Amino acid sequence: MLYQIENANYDDVNGVMVKKGKEYKLTKTQKNLLNYLIKNPCTILSKQTLMEEVWNRVVTENSVDQIISYLRNYLEENPAKPTIIVTHFGKGISFETLAVKIKKDSGQTKKNSNNLLWLTLLITLTLFFVYWINKTNNNPDTDISSQAALSNKKMLILPITFSDKNIDSVAQIGIRSLMKTTFNNLDSEGQLLFDNTSLSAQQAIEKHWRLEDDLLVIRSNIIKNGEIYESIIELNDGINTYKPILLSANNINDLVNNQIAYIADFSQSMTEDKDINLPDFTSNDKYILALGYKKLGNLEKAQKLIKEILYEDEENHPVRLSLAEILYTENAYDESLSQLNTLKATDAYQTMAAEIELGIAKVNYSKKLFDQGIDDLTLFQAKHSNISDIKIAKIQLQLADAHLALSHLKTAMKFYKQSIAKVDALLNSFIFAQSYFGQAEILLKSSLDSNVFELYKKAYENALLAQDIPFQIKALNRMSFISMNNYEWEKAINLTKQVIALHEMGNDKNNLGISLGTLVAILNLRGEFTQAQEVNERLGKIAAEINSETLHLHYLHYKAVLTMNNFDWISAQQLIDEQLQLAKSAKNYSMQLNNTFLQLELILLKKDSGNFMPEWDKGVAEIKQLGFERYQVYMDLYLARYLALIADDKKAIKLFKNVSERALQSKDIKIYVDAQTRMAKVLLKSSPKETLDLLNKLEQYNPHPNPYLDVKAEALYKLGKKIEALSILNQAKLVYHESWTAENQALLELIKKDLKS
Repeated sequence: MLYQIENANYDDVNGVMVKKGKEYKLTKTQKNLLNYLIKNPCTILSKQTLMEEVWNRVVTENSVDQIISYLRNYLEENPAKPTIIVTHFGKGISFETLAVKIKKDSGQTKKNSNNLLWLTLLITLTLFFVYWINKTNNNPDTDISSQAALSNKKMLILPITFSDKNIDSVAQIGIRSLMKTTFNNLDSEGQLLFDNTSLSAQQAIEKHWRLEDDLLVIRSNIIKNGEIYESIIELNDGINTYKPILLSANNINDLVNNQIAYIADFSQSMTEDKDINLPDFTSNDKYILALGYKKLGNLEKAQKLIKEILYEDEENHPVRLSLAEILYTENAYDESLSQLNTLKATDAYQTMAAEIELGIAKVNYSKKLFDQGIDDLTLFQAKHSNISDIKIAKIQLQLADAHLALSHLKTAMKFYKQSIAKVDALLNSFIFAQSYFGQAEILLKSSLDSNVFELYKKAYENALLAQDIPFQIKALNRMSFISMNNYEWEKAINLTKQVIALHEMGNDKNNLGISLGTLVAILNLRGEFTQAQEVNERLGKIAAEINSETLHLHYLHYKAVLTMNNFDWISAQQLIDEQLQLAKSAKNYSMQLNNTFLQLELILLKKDSGNFMPEWDKGVAEIKQLGFERYQVYMDLYLARYLALIADDKKAIKLFKNVSERALQSKDIKIYVDAQTRMAKVLLKSSPKETLDLLNKLEQYNPHPNPYLDVKAEALYKLGKKIEALSILNQAKLVYHESWTAENQALLELIKKDLKS
């Protein structure tokens, strides 16, 4: 039925209103409310009555007020002073006008036979022309008033675009985040799909058509028309481009919530009996800004805005869930748990139960209550069989993390693999990123091979697709660690530089400093001391800028190492002493242990055998006092090196073997390789053949080239294999960089001389 309401025409079946030449599409709830008001004119209707008759369930008064506000934006000449939908304070609202039915013009009902013949011919030609147009036009403008053709399609939502440059960039981020979190917090997550990477409907369809037979892509652009904000919604299923939908509101916040309501209603009608059960969402501009700051990592501003909202409206459940997430990120676990338990006692649990339970499980995980988290999630899943596949995948990931923490490796691997069994990678890349990362973490415990690296690489690629920067950094750091331990220097350096770039982009100076320290360590191991020194000076400046004791301790450590590389023993000792003093005042016990290792390293490099044992005894006592007994193997490796220095070869070899065995048992391959290489150097004095055999067996562990290669070259030379020895030394010279020593050069010249003679 068509109605005239003041200056607007309204179709009550399709929910379409035309006013001043513009067509507006009402959401399902807006249409139902207006239809009810039309049938009950000039009658005061309480909000309770409206809930029962229009919503068929209890909702907050704020939700009712929002829909009334939207209708006023469409109908009233001045929505701030309504004359059509009038509020009677303390009683309700009334519809203070009559909706006049409009009769359709039936036209002439009778025609003579000649006119009927011509009319039939004209209709036939018109239908053929329309058919030909549809066949030749790839994107016909199709009416969406009937949704029958769109049933059984999945809706894929692209990021909102903005033509109005006056909308703050933080607000733009928050608006996009509000759209996504509103639907993803629900237990039905996955009913509506999101793609943050495609710029057009065609790009999205080309990317996803293999995964979904029928996709309806929704793309919206927000513009400002005078004082009114409008959203133009475009729908495309790959064949048809449907007639755009126009929504409007007096402010940007109401417009976004209007759009969310439209998508919810449209999706609900598409999925027929599947009810989205959209919770009450906020139209508060503070929440949009809070989500924007949260996305940008400015949690302090986000939390302040969210607390202001909750002070005004304590029943705003989506906002409270956001607060719990922020508190968790800030490691305020008890406060986060308090907010989640509060939500569990409200009606939010009806629609967001899975997200609330996942939040509680994450807190339990962070508090190392792994068994409790496993029990709670297992019980929840058993009682809620109707949650979506994506929610199940999230639960499986959380269960996998807990089992991994408990060293239940087989069970953890099972859950990691199950989590990606029923979800597609392109639309749920964040789930794949977490699954691959978890699988790699399990394999990393026993291997550093290329398969583990590839899993981390898959995790990174999916995190990139999901635009999850923290997870990108985690995966890149692991890839760099594996590359460094496999002595793939260039790869490790490039990966670490990628991490540094991400920290710079987010202005995260603390983690930027940590990554700079990692780069210094890699460059130092590679023998690029000059570049390492430049990077370390940058680390020192950042440490001073943010006044970080931890970063300054790392800066002093690397500076001492680089100074030792330059054989400046006096300056190195001063730096070691300064680091120890700072570590003690900061009660940084790990850096105190680090200082012990530095001191022993300096003594051995100086060949100061007289001062070694007192310092070593002091270090052993400190390890026991600090509870770092697991590092005793490092101390014993230093002791074996000392025994080799004083030429007590028999004891040195015995201790090197002992250290090697313990390192293999604990799978510390780096210590094993170091112990074996240094033992080979001792064996070289008496048995070059035994040395060469040991080094050949060591090749399976891809040993650090320095000093492995020069020891091998010297063994070959002593066995008379001069050409092979020369080849090995030439290779060493290329990879040692600034760590190439005078002793290495002397051996190279000696072999060349022997070959000429």
